[in-house]
Amino acid sequence: GDEHYAPDLDPEGIAEALEALEKEDAGFEGLEELEEEYKNVIPNAKQDGRNWNSKLRACCICGLMKTPRMWLDYGCENCPFLMQPGVDDLDRMEACTTALHEGQIWLTGILGAESELVKEKWPRGTCSPSGLPVTGIYCIGFFRPLPKKIQGELEARGIDPTPRLWNKGSAEVLGMQGTDEGDNSDSEALSEEENSDLDGFIDTRERDEYG
Repeated sequence: GDEHYAPDLDPEGIAEALEALEKEDAGFEGLEELEEEYKNVIPNAKQDGRNWNSKLRACCICGLMKTPRMWLDYGCENCPFLMQPGVDDLDRMEACTTALHEGQIWLTGILGAESELVKEKWPRGTCSPSGLPVTGIYCIGFFRPLPKKIQGELEARGIDPTPRLWNKGSAEVLGMQGTDEGDNSDSEALSEEENSDLDGFIDTRERDEYG
């Protein structure tokens, strides 16, 4: 069958293709097809602007990162219960994703359950159909849980709202019960000392840049 890798395993094939996509290598054969195939999970300059990397927000459960426009258009493939794709619900998007994140992991395909990376970062798997993280860009850690209201909503539906992405530093912060508001309260979700350490991760852009 098809083999899928993470970039840090230095594979050929799909990893090389995704690297070309990341670098916007116009000379790479099939780049446009790649952009179309992965447009729901991997940003590109044509779709998201050249500064897309600065717009990334992380899912507050699995750590998948997308631009706001991508979240609104496609939702989360790992956590389909969080947002309804194609519905421009900015409040819901901001509540279910966070700009408080650090680091990046590029997954160029679905890794097997025995992958050391999967076992380390997603010890309980994800809520995708395969139970494994889908192709995409992930943060190493994020620092705000879902708001209490959404946690309660998911629990009422029989869904565990506990983050699936494991990171020791973020796990300590995510011991909180949750914030009362959406992600427009990112900067209020942490203490002053924690905020000073994470200033570089706090997104202060206006919503009109989501378009």
